[in-house]
Amino acid sequence: MTRRRQVEPGQRYKSAVVEYGTVPSQWGVVSTFVPWDGGPTHARLKSVDDRDEVMTLAASVLLDRGRFVPLN
Repeated sequence: MTRRRQVEPGQRYKSAVVEYGTVPSQWGVVSTFVPWDGGPTHARLKSVDDRDEVMTLAASVLLDRGRFVPLN
């Protein structure tokens, strides 16, 4: 039986896609929510490097190892 990964507040991720000459961004999960009944889970993220930078992603995007790497 495989354990399904979940996105939870406090987790940190590093962007896997890095443009030439840039440092990989690190993001912390602030909260998770389901925007509509039966919809996909989303995560609100805050940049570890720049506390003013925030974004919201579907949890499936955050769990895609081609895009983000879990740090904890």
